[in-house]
Amino acid sequence: MRLRALRFREMKPYNQRLGLAVLVAAAIVVQLTLAIRLVVALGQGYLPHDFLAYDGAVRHLLAGQPLYDTTATETGGLGLFLYPPSFALLMLPVALLPTAIAAPAWMFVLIVVALLAVWLMPVTRVIRWLLTLALGLSWPFIDSLAQGQVGPWLLLLFVIGWRSLDRPRVLGVVLGLGTTIKIQPAIVIAWAALTRRFRAAAIAVGLAGALALVATAIVGPQAWADLAAVLAKTNEPVLTRNSVGIARVAYELGASPAVAYGLYAVSIVAALVAVLAAIRWGSPTSSFIVAAIASQMISPVIWPHYAIVLFLPVAWLLARSRWWAILILGATSVPISDAVPGLVYPVLFWLAVLAVIRGGMLQRAAAPAGAATPAGDVA
Repeated sequence: MRLRALRFREMKPYNQRLGLAVLVAAAIVVQLTLAIRLVVALGQGYLPHDFLAYDGAVRHLLAGQPLYDTTATETGGLGLFLYPPSFALLMLPVALLPTAIAAPAWMFVLIVVALLAVWLMPVTRVIRWLLTLALGLSWPFIDSLAQGQVGPWLLLLFVIGWRSLDRPRVLGVVLGLGTTIKIQPAIVIAWAALTRRFRAAAIAVGLAGALALVATAIVGPQAWADLAAVLAKTNEPVLTRNSVGIARVAYELGASPAVAYGLYAVSIVAALVAVLAAIRWGSPTSSFIVAAIASQMISPVIWPHYAIVLFLPVAWLLARSRWWAILILGATSVPISDAVPGLVYPVLFWLAVLAVIRGGMLQRAAAPAGAATPAGDVA
């Protein structure tokens, strides 16, 4: 019996190395397959329509033309720009290349950015390889890539913020940039203020404000009014097709518009309460991650690619041996994504939020009396 036990112990490290090798090989194959599919699509003339909106906004900015199509009545249209004027400033480098070259380059950059986000996560190497594999199979990521959407950039900024909770300058810069790219991450600036990271919050507000002032000086204050008008007409939580927000899902399931709107209002309040609960009872990192998720949940229209933010809570939960968390990503993976009903998305968002809040509470309770929970929370 002792000899058999000894042999088992000797084989275990080998099995671990073999398992890791298989995982690495699978992750590399999936990523290469994704890159090849992208090359083929680009070779056939495919161009991502969200990127075309960014590209068009930059070229309009340089030409002194309006940034926004105030005649638009619904979101999701080809080339429709729905971002702050200051975001166009961040996208100015794309004007250095013709659109036909800038678009493919942008898509390959998104792959690099997403991989960088995964590999900067403060988790073990095994988890990083697992997430690399999941990334190549993730419909939210592939959808984001196909549209040239900014989701991978937001994921990277959130990961840098995760690693920099006690570095006010870095945290402030990434939150300011995130709010400039899309307005919703402003909720994470509020999180910084509520957790007494006042310097980071001030830097974020200062950076976002400075970029907004520069943009206003170039395009004029009317651009902000145009943005508000376009958003009011196009970001319709109930009637927007293909949205996976709770309002649209409820409407598709037979709820009246009034009930669907009510659910949307309740979902916003619930998301904000979840952030406050995570701050009150969780650890710094868990509350930051909840705020990052909530920044996507409060959007009137939620597209499937918004779920790329779920890589944050899954990584954090996996680092705490909650291996079931990989199912959150598996539920929207390419092999089954077509069969997944829209209701799955709000369920996954809330499952992630509640699991992180619970994990943060346990972590805080396990900390020695009087000891602060490490903000970096690095596994």
